[in-house]
Amino acid sequence: MRNRYGTALLPLLLGVFMTLPAQAQDDAHAPAISAVTSYFQSASARFGTNSADVSDLVVTNAYVGRRSGATHVYLRQAHNGIPIINAPAQAVVTRTGEVFAPRASFTTNVAARVNAETPSVLAEAAASNALQRLQRIERPAAPAIITLSDAAGEILAPTPTTYPTEHFEPQMDLARLVYVVQD
Repeated sequence: MRNRYGTALLPLLLGVFMTLPAQAQDDAHAPAISAVTSYFQSASARFGTNSADVSDLVVTNAYVGRRSGATHVYLRQAHNGIPIINAPAQAVVTRTGEVFAPRASFTTNVAARVNAETPSVLAEAAASNALQRLQRIERPAAPAIITLSDAAGEILAPTPTTYPTEHFEPQMDLARLVYVVQD
């Protein structure tokens, strides 16, 4: 069921999207994560959202830059703990704790836009669909590699190369439930 604006959030399972909850992050990043989360929650109007829209942010990455010593924090907007993959946010926290260069692409009115709380695609079906699409991709012809011999000036015939033909097995343990904004 779509809302009256013609957009909806659909839950999907994707095998390549992973998030790390704030608790899983290194304790060294906790103050920076807290600062960035608080910043986005207090400045929700600046990003065109209300406080409920940014009350559930999921940490996707955090690291300290080698040169600057600043902590880079990457988040995703979420609803009931389920990340919205096309709603990223990021900011840098300086050594003094100042939030610098915040950027976000938040979705507005999330609770009203969610059209389902259960997956529209199960993990097995998502992996199968992805595998079928990968198998349909045409690979370019492999270029020949010229091999030189040890004898001066002697060139052996070009050796054709081939792409690996190993069987691809999707890793089902990497499948995660996510929301996707559809316009």
